[in-house]
Amino acid sequence: MALDFDVGLAQKRDNDNPVFYVQYGHARCAAILRKAQEERGLTPRWDPQAVGALQLPEEIELIKPGAATSRPDRARGAALEPHKVVFYLQETIAQFHGYYTKYKKTERVIGDDPRKTDARLFLVWAVKQTLANALAVLGSSAGPDGRSGGGEE
Repeated sequence: MALDFDVGLAQKRDNDNPVFYVQYGHARCAAILRKAQEERGLTPRWDPQAVGALQLPEEIELIKPGAATSRPDRARGAALEPHKVVFYLQETIAQFHGYYTKYKKTERVIGDDPRKTDARLFLVWAVKQTLANALAVLGSSAGPDGRSGGGEE
């Protein structure tokens, strides 16, 4: 069995490098949460009533319980199936980036509707935490929260 490891790809700091792409997503989430705190004094919190405000198809996909049948956990990492965690990370961050990009001009996370804002902030926090947890299972880290340079949202 041969292992093909692309050192050049591993050193790249762009979206071609899957670890960088996931870390960038984590930083994007952190920047959104930081902006909510700094500009409006908002922090993500669980509000069962607010979750009903998440109506966009992409939001529903991100919050579906068991949406990814390969949820990362320590057992998968210990069972030498890290590729399942990697696939989960790639799917999750692609969904989040797609959602954010598609709606950043029309359905902002931090908006005028307090109920939607609460729900979306919690969604962003959940994605951020999921990315950090899955990277930890792989023995990696999410990197510094400020990687994206701030100006998100």
